Amino acid sequence: MDSTKLHFFNYQLDLYADTASDWLTFDRNTWSAKGKNEIDKVVENNLKLWVERHKQQLLKNHRSELSALAKQHVDIQDNELRPFWKSLAHELSDDWQNLRCRVLLKGQDVQDDCYRRILQKNWTLTSSSGFSEHENFLSKPEKLAFVNEIEMALCVEAWFRESNHGVRYAFEKTLAKHFPTQRYLLELIEIETDEDRIQIAEVPDLMRAIEQVVRHVHWGTRRIFLPLNLLPQDWDLQRLILRDGTKVSGGKLAFQYSPGSISHVLLPYAITSGWRSKADISLDRMDEFFVWVHKNLATAIPLSEVKTIYAQLMAHIDEVVMKDSDMWQKYRAAA
Repeated sequence: MDSTKLHFFNYQLDLYADTASDWLTFDRNTWSAKGKNEIDKVVENNLKLWVERHKQQLLKNHRSELSALAKQHVDIQDNELRPFWKSLAHELSDDWQNLRCRVLLKGQDVQDDCYRRILQKNWTLTSSSGFSEHENFLSKPEKLAFVNEIEMALCVEAWFRESNHGVRYAFEKTLAKHFPTQRYLLELIEIETDEDRIQIAEVPDLMRAIEQVVRHVHWGTRRIFLPLNLLPQDWDLQRLILRDGTKVSGGKLAFQYSPGSISHVLLPYAITSGWRSKADISLDRMDEFFVWVHKNLATAIPLSEVKTIYAQLMAHIDEVVMKDSDMWQKYRAAA
């Protein structure tokens, strides 16, 4: 977990442990290697102790916030602290749904509401970070809720509990000529088959979803997972599904809020970003990539078939899905 982004909390830390050289670099301006590894543990342990000490007061005055905090930590932690947060999340159940959010009903002014009332069919969710510019977007959903990004994950997870629930993604830019921003919309829908739980409003939204991942790669190398149901169904792409639990360094979902039941395929493109700008979207070291995928498939197939299926997929991405993306063309040309 990134300890600088604790939901509901601001904090200052006075650290009295070991020596400065154990935590900081020589100039004392940045964390040392040990400091980077240990600081999150220090913050997390102290947060648990603080919650334990103030639990009764929090239950009385901040029950909804505590519920959201506990569920967030259950989802992101995999250490000795997880049982504490799991027990607390179970105790508080869905009390986080009483948290407030701003909503906009078509033809009306912005109002306050709570998550419990908006988790219904035909509501559309979007990030609250774009609230100040909502009038600059062309689309005007009938029922629109502005949701904190961390709480968005809780909302979508709760919606997906019912097997006939899905979401329809849409992406759009503001009408502003200078420095237009982009937002995503998540429409809560009912579906007939599990494969339809992730949908897009129109074909270009698949391109826009991929662009959004590329736009948010600020450092290192990433690869993108796409839902199988949004790709051609006659290419045996399901044969590229990886085993459950396979760890993919730098793997990112093109559609961030996806249920675990949805099957994905890993795109081969390496999206590399440096300090100042994106470097490229490349297909370097493809033989190594194919061998790695081959070793980690859910169902074994010959390596030659892995290469054949990926060849079809890459042609589809470059020549169909991303053909109108200036961003994609620019960074693919740089490779």
